[in-house]
Amino acid sequence: MKASSLIRREILNGRQHARYLISRWRVLLHDALMITLSWYLAYWLRYDLKEIPTEFFVWANTHLPLVVACYLATSAVLGVPRGAWRFTSIYDLSRLIQAIIFGTAIVAAFVLSWDRM
Repeated sequence: MKASSLIRREILNGRQHARYLISRWRVLLHDALMITLSWYLAYWLRYDLKEIPTEFFVWANTHLPLVVACYLATSAVLGVPRGAWRFTSIYDLSRLIQAIIFGTAIVAAFVLSWDRM
């Protein structure tokens, strides 16, 4: 198989995947809202269900777009939005867990390199 035909096929597959994700915008919007909610709830739980200190709240707000982008990207790459939750299997659950782990690792790497370097 020629390299040009392989590249052309990969571009077409990428376009189809992008169209599919665009058609699933409601699912991605829901995921983004749940990521945002869980981000703030994690901070709230960290401070024993009391008010989050201002400096940490500002830090959380600053990093929220990065967090949402990383988690949505890993979900899209691993195919999490494709699953129909009514008929979820162990395979779908493993993909979800992988997306969470990879998203967390990517966010941690970005935050450490941004704040520490």
